[in-house]
Amino acid sequence: MTKWLMMHEQGAVVQRVFGRVIALANQHRMVIVVLATFLVSALILPTLSPIATTDDWGYTRSVETLYHEGQLAVFPVFPVVAATAVFQVVWGWGFALLFGMTVGVMRVSTLAMVCLGAVALYGLLHELKVDWHRSALGVVAYLFNPLSFVLAYTFMTDPHFTSLLIIATFFYVRGLRVDGIGWRATIIGSGVAALAFLVRQQGALVPFAAVVYLLATRQLRPNRAGA
Repeated sequence: MTKWLMMHEQGAVVQRVFGRVIALANQHRMVIVVLATFLVSALILPTLSPIATTDDWGYTRSVETLYHEGQLAVFPVFPVVAATAVFQVVWGWGFALLFGMTVGVMRVSTLAMVCLGAVALYGLLHELKVDWHRSALGVVAYLFNPLSFVLAYTFMTDPHFTSLLIIATFFYVRGLRVDGIGWRATIIGSGVAALAFLVRQQGALVPFAAVVYLLATRQLRPNRAGA
């Protein structure tokens, strides 16, 4: 009897979780379709081709050095590039460990980062009181913009930095809510901004912009809450 009750309770829990997943998928079906369409494009285009485009061969070489030699050497053969690129190299290295060290896999790592940025943009627009359907249209404009779409199929710093910028901004805006998790979101936003700095130095301006906004709107005061 006890065993039957336990199985019944477990089945009820699974049913509730499954029902919640279905409800969330239905609520956000528009953005799911957008992301799925973007990923299908990666199957149509020659994403895994062993061809470097523009300057991303230099960044790929840094990942190769870390993968084969265990040394984090940014731009060992491309010293004229000024971007930090440390986080991007480590990010690509993680994908190389999972799927092998190829130029195509580096493009896949960029696509994954761009998708994360798109999800953050979806959440950011909703935080700014845009309804879910129009937020999905914003994601369409971001993913299929000719410039961002082309750069998503490279291993350049542009898409990585832009995605981290959007993610950090989402968490900073989420942190402005007066609730129990606002401060956690602010800390996460600062951590992501640090990662953005480790891709491009301009990432240091992200938390600076957040502080300027708080000062301009008089939300940052010399008290415990302001701290």
